[in-house]
Amino acid sequence: MFNFSLRDWTTGYRAIKRSVIESIIPKLGGVRFSGYSWQIGFLIKSLAAGYQVAEVPFHFVDRISGQSKLGPEYITNNMIFILKLRLSQLLRHRFVKFAMVGGVGALIQLVSLHFYRFLLPFQLAFFLAIETAIVSNFTLSNLWTFADRKLNAKAIPKKFIQFNLTSGGSIVIQQSIAFIGETFVGLFTLVNFEVFGRAASLDTGAMYAVIGIITGMFWNFFAYNHFIWKKR
Repeated sequence: MFNFSLRDWTTGYRAIKRSVIESIIPKLGGVRFSGYSWQIGFLIKSLAAGYQVAEVPFHFVDRISGQSKLGPEYITNNMIFILKLRLSQLLRHRFVKFAMVGGVGALIQLVSLHFYRFLLPFQLAFFLAIETAIVSNFTLSNLWTFADRKLNAKAIPKKFIQFNLTSGGSIVIQQSIAFIGETFVGLFTLVNFEVFGRAASLDTGAMYAVIGIITGMFWNFFAYNHFIWKKR
């Protein structure tokens, strides 16, 4: 979508070769298109298949009789189709998948850190929270983000160790931020609030974790893409 080389995605004045029709229709995946959404869907699949679209300019004039048959439902259906299509395209993009998996891992890390700190010193709790997130990230990355390069069961133990080693850059980054923050700024409450009627607080320890997660994310994407789930 958003191929700006085409200016008109919805015109009905279009000549299509039979060979293109026979090639593209099966790729529509059984989805029933209608009206303008059919034009858009067909063009997207055609461009993705490598076909070229030539446009010949023409000018419309104002209607001089009758009424337009274009009702609001056509516009609504078309917008819904475009939004669904764009969302599906985004979800297929590897970095978007990586960011979503990273978001889940970040949440797991922050929640883990909260509970580990009840039992352990801050630095040890911080490290174990990172490791907990690493387990989550490895599992979800293998099942979803890099599903096209999915590891077989035999390779998982070795790759998990390698995954931890390649995550070492992120661990060092995050642990350094936590150490510097605790040493030079300290651990103290930033804000108090309520969650479902219960008192809660956000302190500098959680802030160090968030900064570390965001900073380490860029290293992780590079390392996972080049060392763990390499293109075969």
